[in-house]
Amino acid sequence: MSDAITCEHFDLTDAIRQHVKENIAEIKDFLPKDESVSVFLSMEGKSTFQALFRVHAYRKEFVAKESGPNLYGAIAAARSHMIRQLDDQRHKKISQRHEHES
Repeated sequence: MSDAITCEHFDLTDAIRQHVKENIAEIKDFLPKDESVSVFLSMEGKSTFQALFRVHAYRKEFVAKESGPNLYGAIAAARSHMIRQLDDQRHKKISQRHEHES
């Protein structure tokens, strides 16, 4: 599956696209193979940016949404939130597997 990057109310520049792809690559380190990441970027009002990451993995849907006055800051915060969720889920799956083996 391929990743999707969507912008609303502003143009997706090459610099923004590259930054988002780097963040997607970091998220993919926490995903099973062949999972895709969807990113939705928007501008709310005149000075608030919103970044939303959506991933379907481990038979669940994960969503991380952050906003702020800086687009790159909102992207970084949403990425961190997503990684935290995926890492927690991965550790939960590992714990469950070990409990069943005992």
